[in-house]
Amino acid sequence: MGLESAWDLHVSEDRMSAELTVTTGYQGSAEDLLKSLRQAGITYGVLATGIEEALANRNAPVQVAAGLPPEHGRDDSIIFAVPREALLGEITLRVGTDLHRAYEIPSVKPGQLLAELIPGTPGKEGRDVYGKSVAPPRIRQYRLAALSGTKLSADKNRIYAASAGRPHLEVYGTQYRFHVQPVFFHRNDLTLETAHLVFDGDIVVQGSVLEGTTVTAMGQVDILGNVVGATVTAGQSIRVTGNVIQSTVRAGYDFVLLQETLPLLEQVLQMLSGLSNILEQLDKQGRMPRLPFALVVEKAISLQYGTYGELCKQLTAMLEKAAKKIPGLSGTLDAANIGAKLNYRSWEGGGDLAAAASALLAAREALHMLIENTADVTLAYALNSSVTASGRILVRGQGSFHSRLVAGKEVEITGITRGGSVTAENKIKAGIVGSDAGALTLLSVGKRGSMEIDSAFENTVFTVGESRQRLTGTVKRVRVVLDRDGLVHLRPRD
Repeated sequence: MGLESAWDLHVSEDRMSAELTVTTGYQGSAEDLLKSLRQAGITYGVLATGIEEALANRNAPVQVAAGLPPEHGRDDSIIFAVPREALLGEITLRVGTDLHRAYEIPSVKPGQLLAELIPGTPGKEGRDVYGKSVAPPRIRQYRLAALSGTKLSADKNRIYAASAGRPHLEVYGTQYRFHVQPVFFHRNDLTLETAHLVFDGDIVVQGSVLEGTTVTAMGQVDILGNVVGATVTAGQSIRVTGNVIQSTVRAGYDFVLLQETLPLLEQVLQMLSGLSNILEQLDKQGRMPRLPFALVVEKAISLQYGTYGELCKQLTAMLEKAAKKIPGLSGTLDAANIGAKLNYRSWEGGGDLAAAASALLAAREALHMLIENTADVTLAYALNSSVTASGRILVRGQGSFHSRLVAGKEVEITGITRGGSVTAENKIKAGIVGSDAGALTLLSVGKRGSMEIDSAFENTVFTVGESRQRLTGTVKRVRVVLDRDGLVHLRPRD
């Protein structure tokens, strides 16, 4: 019997331990076993005492090698120097000694520390029984980003307010974005005496916004009363303590336009990348003719990307529209300049093609920053109104009546939804939908979206993606999704 057939080696799945079982028929020595282990690749953490024990205890598995497990590191952490509630911009209601309501608006001063990043400690690598290094688990690392009104320390570990105003925190994955917005206070109702209120920062109206007036803010809007017959527009979230009646409320940028523009931009970027590859291959093969660069590009486009010119026209028009409709975008996105750079007839070399691609990449980054701005609208009650939010719409009171609600993410209505329409990309959560009289009420989500409904009456129309279903009776506690056949399906909720 060969020496190698009289023992059995088992290595754990993580390769941190090796066990040896020696049979009674094995005639070799400890030195022979050690040599055999090395031939099997076991070179690290070999236990001499384990080999001796394996020889002494035949037919029993004995550990003969132990690896060095990697050491876990310590994740980054963030210490907030001001209360997190203040960074989230929450307005606190309190009742004074005179029993009147008062509102505390979070604010910071220039130079005030907002948060500090405590860097973590990377782990230490280990080594398995085969002598190979084993990387430690990756630690979670965060990044502080300074937006308007804030500044980072030189080591990028501390963030300060650069101006006085209202602090905001936005969390996107592992990135913590801070900005400080100046705040404008309107102490009373907004009436026709001061019909149009416009401010680059946040606006707080400590009364109601009444008929014929408008409120426009680059930042957040808080209205501590009602909105009646008015228009309220904000780059960030809008909170209405009271009701919205016969009004238009828009929070966040035109996410529908952004969602239409980005796929078109990606398509043109792919064409530019394809053109670059074609020209590079022609150059490597020495097949670039002695013709003007633009003519060579035109030939390649006609053969591979016949729709390039038309797509560029559409994209330029949509970028111009976005720059006009979205506050602040015109300063970072020059649609006319991008359109000129995309015109291949003016290209003189590969540098012009690269410049066109760089301009589109910068535009894509600017648009992505905007589409990530998930501004919400919170209100108590909506009647005969239009409410739009790039993030969520939260109706916390009586409900929504004969209104149009459109959200880029979710809509949640605590009370009744009667008449009008509710649209969300991801989810709709509603209490009572429709009425005994059969009021036509439309609810719609994207094809991957869902709805959670407590009860819905006849003439309620559910749409998921392109599929729709009109109720002919009353349903209770259902979840509305697409089934495997792509049809609207009503599932019972537990």
